[in-house]
Parts: sequence; C-alpha cells; structure tokens
Amino acid sequence: MMIRVSARAALACAVLIAAVLSGCAKAPPPRDLADARLLSISLAAAPDHGVVSLAADASAGDEQWLYRAPAGSEIRQLTVARDESFLIYSYVPPPAGDARLFDRSALYRVDLTAPEWSAQPLLGGDTPGEYLLEPALSPDGRYCYHVRVAASDDAINAYSDVTLRRLDLRTGEVQDIIANGIWPTVSPDGRKIAFVGVQPLSQQRGLFVANVDGSKLEMLVPVGKFFDVDAPAFTPDGKHLVFAVAEEDTRVPAGQRGGLSSLLWRLLPIGEAQAHNDHDVASDWWRVPVAGGEPERLTEQAQIMSYGAFAGGDGTFAYATTNGIYLTDLSGEAPVAVRSEGVWMSVAWLGGR
Repeated sequence: MMIRVSARAALACAVLIAAVLSGCAKAPPPRDLADARLLSISLAAAPDHGVVSLAADASAGDEQWLYRAPAGSEIRQLTVARDESFLIYSYVPPPAGDARLFDRSALYRVDLTAPEWSAQPLLGGDTPGEYLLEPALSPDGRYCYHVRVAASDDAINAYSDVTLRRLDLRTGEVQDIIANGIWPTVSPDGRKIAFVGVQPLSQQRGLFVANVDGSKLEMLVPVGKFFDVDAPAFTPDGKHLVFAVAEEDTRVPAGQRGGLSSLLWRLLPIGEAQAHNDHDVASDWWRVPVAGGEPERLTEQAQIMSYGAFAGGDGTFAYATTNGIYLTDLSGEAPVAVRSEGVWMSVAWLGGR
C-alpha cells in the first residue's frame, strides 16, 4: 500500500509519452487566470527537486523556485489554504545517522506571507514506522486532513495500517476519521470529505464521500469497479467529484522504474504481485455526482495522473502528471500545457479564485 501512494514519483514511461503529448494545445488559459499561479512539486533529483511556482498562462514561461529540497529528502504533496496565507506539505528530510525513511516523515507548515521560505514542523517526524502524507486543508483553514501509514504485523505488507486522520490546527488535536482511507479532499462548503477507500487484502479501491467527521459514509464508485481510482477533487459547486481512473493494468516492471520511486520500491517490503502498489498506470479523468449516479469519462489522454485542483468558480482544472502540468475545462477540448515535460506531484492555485 505505502509504495503505491508514495511512488507516484519519477515514472515517465516511454510507452506513454507519444500518446500523452500529441493532443496538448498551446493556447493561453482564460483571461481571468492571466495573473494566477500554480504551485507544484518537481520530482527531479536535487537540486531540481522542490516546490515551484509557475505562471498559469502557458505562454508566459515564468518559473520561480520557492524551495529547493536538499539531496536525500523527499517532498510528496502540498495543500494551500483558501486565503493563500500558508501551505502544508508532506516531507522527509535527508537521512541522519541510521534513521529510517519512515521514522522521519512529517507534515510541515510554511507561512506564504513571510518574505522567504521558512518551514516549521507541524506533525510527525518522531514516531518509528510512521509515514504522514496527502494533506488536504478545510476551506476555513482550521483542519488538515491527512493519511497516516504505519508499521503493522501483516506478513505480506509491513506498512498496511492506513488511517485517514484530521488535525485541528488551532488545538493540535489529532482525530482518526476513517480506516483504510487515502487521498482525502474537502468540499468547497466544508461539509463533506471525499476519499479513496482501499480494501486491505486485495488493494482494490473505490470512491467514497462522508461527513467531515467520518459519519454518514456513502460509496459513489464501488470497490473494484475500476483497476485503480485516485486523486478525487470536488468541482467548485460541490456537486461532482472529478477523479483519476485506470481501467486496466499498464504498470511498468519495478526494475524499469527510476529516481525516487525506485528508491522507495527497494526500501519497502511489498511484493510485486500485490495489486495497486503504486499509481504508475495510465489514467483518465472521470466525474461522478456527489448525490450518486453513474461515473462518466471526461478525458481520453492515458496519462499517469497526479493531483488535480479547480481554480475558483470558472471550472478551470489544473493537474500534474509524470509528463508535465496541464489545464483543461474538462469539456473534451485539448488540454493546455503549462509544462509539457518533467515529473510533477501535486498542484495548487495561487490567485484565479
């Protein structure tokens, strides 16, 4: 389980490149996004691993590095407060002594109003066998939903204890919300959370929605309906969930993986035969009503998708992949390439709301 979530990293597979780059338009995004920026994580090796701010206007070519992560460290996901005053990201600092990867994982907070990057530890980093990842902020900025992956006694998967949790940023209280839940996202009105539920043994996945405290759980996409389900995001009106779907297994053998993902694959005691260990499968964006209904396909791109995020009320959707960062209105038109190369994880908007 753990490697699948964290190894979405450097997976730029040659078998996919021709298919995903051919249909990407170069037109600029809508005028009201001309001054908007995108934050994303470059998963290249140091010194090109870190947090980057990009102009949403693809023709601008503007790139600003907010933080270049040191060699041996890993930044996985980030989330930005609605008022854009701070962000939270999942981070593993460089190794120190004989400390293990999972013993150093933590959530960090950065004040975006400060004159320079200054990250403060927020949660984790001191518990053996624990990995914190996939932070998602509530609209009011009070709660940070995240996933805790911890060591277990499972003979097949030593990191199969997975819990979706909620951190109260005012009080510091941490509450377990849902077992075996990953990829949390919060509705625009702050009343619902959506997440991917994982069947522990088969690793098959489904899409769920619940109240923010984990109550009134509803399954929108049945577990096992698709080979893989990931990266849910509420539409700006809160009526639909957009999510990544892999209909079949297109995974690359472990020996052909490179960079950070290969390192994680070697470190984690998870067998190749386990299904869904990592999201290195070609996906497309789908949509399903929050009130329930049949999911429908929105794109025909076959990309290895990462996070997606909507810009305010106009419906422009940005998403990161292992082959670049793209904008789309999900109407079937060709996507706009903000970056048509590079391996990217996570995406969030600054401006454009």
